[in-house]
Amino acid sequence: MKDVKILITGGGGVTGRAIARSIKLSPIYKNAILISADIYQNKYGIFEGLFDRCYKMPHVDEENYFLKTQELIRLEKPDVVLIMTEKEAIYWGTKEKIFDSLISPYDFSIIAGNKARLYSILEDDKLVPEHILFDRKEISFEKIFNEKFNSRPVWVRCYEEGTSSGKGAYLVNTIYDAKAWFDMNPSITSYLVSDVLPGGNYACNLLFYQGKLLQHAIYERVEYFMPHLSPSGITGNICVGKLINDKRVLDNSLASIRAIELKTSTKANGIYTVDLKGDNENNPLITEINLRHTAATSSFAQGGCNMAEYQISATLGRFELIPNTEIIFNQNNKLFRDIDGCPIYVTDFQNLYREKLIDFTQ
Repeated sequence: MKDVKILITGGGGVTGRAIARSIKLSPIYKNAILISADIYQNKYGIFEGLFDRCYKMPHVDEENYFLKTQELIRLEKPDVVLIMTEKEAIYWGTKEKIFDSLISPYDFSIIAGNKARLYSILEDDKLVPEHILFDRKEISFEKIFNEKFNSRPVWVRCYEEGTSSGKGAYLVNTIYDAKAWFDMNPSITSYLVSDVLPGGNYACNLLFYQGKLLQHAIYERVEYFMPHLSPSGITGNICVGKLINDKRVLDNSLASIRAIELKTSTKANGIYTVDLKGDNENNPLITEINLRHTAATSSFAQGGCNMAEYQISATLGRFELIPNTEIIFNQNNKLFRDIDGCPIYVTDFQNLYREKLIDFTQ
């Protein structure tokens, strides 16, 4: 299928480029023509060499976005379009279909992509942390912090659509921390305040077609880039992780998707990433749902579960090309990401670590 042409919106970002790497690892689509459409604030992807052509496009909020996208579709005539930004996923859920893509239903997306709405849907099933919405104009944070959370540490974060990778999020230990954060972010007036969960940190990537789960992959976040720059030690992207098979993570992720389907009378369609954090008993609770792949998705492909490949096959109606059983990862695996290098997946970390590293410290 070397003549398949794939357009990736948001292709210049970390996640979009991870999708491109995944496609190049696919035995089916490795020779596909890859086109990137992005606002290209990050110039790195232009020169990385992953794409055959790169187009600088208007932001989805700009008036000419639809017309320029139409023009690009007429020019390139892609076989498949992969939507890699959440605002675009929501936008195209309201529009007449002008390209072949798996688009999440609009009513589903505006629940999943907004943390306040999501938490409201999932709270009765105890699938989310203890939380409350806080509006700086209506009530003092001190009252919420002391009475609702008994002065224990909390997360405060912006909750609008597209606010992923820790945007607007801060770990508050005291009311003085909160005041400083609010002063630094005067444009954000409303926050989701939630408990800090001490357990594991997971991402569950799910591919659906009209409500049917086609395939999934899970990884655990272990270490983050430059943790000293954040009071919580958690930054936007991991440097060390692990691919895992975890029934609890999958079950809770699916339960959140089904709850949204029930509420909105829709069917999940396309790719979603459910983020979860373990509570005191390491029961994984949902912290957010992203309407896209995760930035570490090429490591899934390196580990034998190529979610981008499966998404393309589903879009083309080639469901027989998608494995219909769970892909099991080696329990000793590790994935590594660095600022200046491609992600590395190590199937058997301990053995290879001992083989590769000469310990000269003794």
